[in-house]
Amino acid sequence: LNSTVNWNLLGVMCSNLPNGPAGPTGQLDVDGFLVDVQDGVIAILYRDDRQVATNSNYAYLATDRHSGDDFANNNGSHFQLNSLTATIYDIQVNKNVICGVWEQCSGDEEGSIVLSHDGGLTVTSTQFTTLGDCGGATAANIDIDDLQCAVTQNGDYAAIYADERQGNSNATNHVFVTGGKFPQLADLTA
Repeated sequence: LNSTVNWNLLGVMCSNLPNGPAGPTGQLDVDGFLVDVQDGVIAILYRDDRQVATNSNYAYLATDRHSGDDFANNNGSHFQLNSLTATIYDIQVNKNVICGVWEQCSGDEEGSIVLSHDGGLTVTSTQFTTLGDCGGATAANIDIDDLQCAVTQNGDYAAIYADERQGNSNATNHVFVTGGKFPQLADLTA
């Protein structure tokens, strides 16, 4: 059937940072964003350097629990996840559960994860490796690459990633998985 889609609202802003003062590089922008949507929950993982007048690219998460109405009404949730250069890789939404992953620092990166179990109203952000440039025990060519994450409806999560620390070389990658189980009361009537 032929049909017409009419958008009654255009250009809704999903980040809450004002434009900062021009820095030496003049790079005050949003880069490399990922989005996932399910059952009215919108999660956007992105890099933003408007807080610092360099190409800092900190990781941010913006969420909307009401099919875009939160963003349209300026009620979305906004979180700065780190104060380090980030390269984002994946964001997943399953009902009210959100999982996002990225690399942080530069050169020999660490792996980081953000989790929410209430549709993005509150989040927990954690660096889960410690042997790269921002882990305190720097080793050459030891970094995390190609992170992906998955979540279940009850909040269990897993992140899979490539890691070079066993081979101590950027040419020797191994695949690792990490995750956790979110506590939830069992429904005995199911």
